[in-house]
Amino acid sequence: MQRLIVRSGGVGVKASARAVVTHGLRSVHTTPPTGSSSAERAVHETGSMSMVLNTSSAPKKGKVPDFIINHVAPIHSGSQWLQTKRQSEEEKFGEASLEGGYKQFREDIKGVVPDSRVFTDPLRTLAYGTDASFYRLVPKIVVKVHDEAEMIKLIQLAAKNKTPITFRAGGTSLSGQAITDSILLKLGHTWRYRKIENDGQLITVEPGWILGQVNRMLAPYGRKLGPDPSSIESCWIGGVVSNNSSGMCCGVLQNTYHTIKDLRLVMHDGTILDTADPISWASFQRTHKNIVDGVVGLA
Repeated sequence: MQRLIVRSGGVGVKASARAVVTHGLRSVHTTPPTGSSSAERAVHETGSMSMVLNTSSAPKKGKVPDFIINHVAPIHSGSQWLQTKRQSEEEKFGEASLEGGYKQFREDIKGVVPDSRVFTDPLRTLAYGTDASFYRLVPKIVVKVHDEAEMIKLIQLAAKNKTPITFRAGGTSLSGQAITDSILLKLGHTWRYRKIENDGQLITVEPGWILGQVNRMLAPYGRKLGPDPSSIESCWIGGVVSNNSSGMCCGVLQNTYHTIKDLRLVMHDGTILDTADPISWASFQRTHKNIVDGVVGLA
């Protein structure tokens, strides 16, 4: 039986350790700091404290394992285990890591969106894995969507493959609304339609405009949009509407919901609802009566 003996000097003495191995006996001697006579006297004048720990028995003949846990050698040494893992569990990235509905979704959208606007690589998915919040969810697929027709087809394909989707505009969300570990549909800079009417009393814009940009469009008319969030020079109209943005000055009466006249939106099944069009609204009431009744019930 080997014995590991640790001797220390008096209380408060800092000592450096030096290991000495002789004839199968391992001992650790402590010495006071060099040039410290007071420390040396403390070591000699105070009683020493001994702690005895039992270690494993004499090493067995044969190959010594790379590491020992609780005195028991593992079945495989560390290097052997790592080599086995690398051979049997190859790490997969990008499209090679997609499985199930995500793999099928990626195949289905090849005829809808060019590959240059579909990201599955670790770097760009990581970049889109966060917004202005402190959350992080790394999406499996990021798609930059350029128009309404693409959006409709992508939503329908996601429903077909039962793969959840999240929408992202400017990515200034403070509570993680613009991130997902599933499919992220990112609006491109092509959503830029605009129309000003009635001497600036009405403005129709697509979700790709920044709120501050819209206010500068209205400035010659002496008008602005109601909401004034702190991210006014970064947030996009799409996020402003989706989150009912307000701000420090607008209060409730001038927040997003109270200053919207009409909306044109794509529903979960690809149906378009244009609240400014009586025909569209009447058709939606017939085909999606359960949604209409539910919203009316909330009001």
